[in-house]
Amino acid sequence: MTSEDIRSTMETVHDAAQAVTDGVSAAASGAAVAARRASDGVTEFRAVIRRQPITIAFLMLAMGYVMGRVSGRGAGRPRG
Repeated sequence: MTSEDIRSTMETVHDAAQAVTDGVSAAASGAAVAARRASDGVTEFRAVIRRQPITIAFLMLAMGYVMGRVSGRGAGRPRG
């Protein structure tokens, strides 16, 4: 191998390492943004619950009823 071949190989390896580093950095940044958005959503949901606890209670009751009916374990379904 000539020194030119070695230099070319080293530049290729450096470029590949840089591309991997950039990809990892972008993925980490995206994960941080997603975590912040999820946290903001949870915070907003908690604020709604605090402002209207009765409405949320009825909503949860209705969701439980619907999920029970869909899963087939509802009280109205005959047994046996």
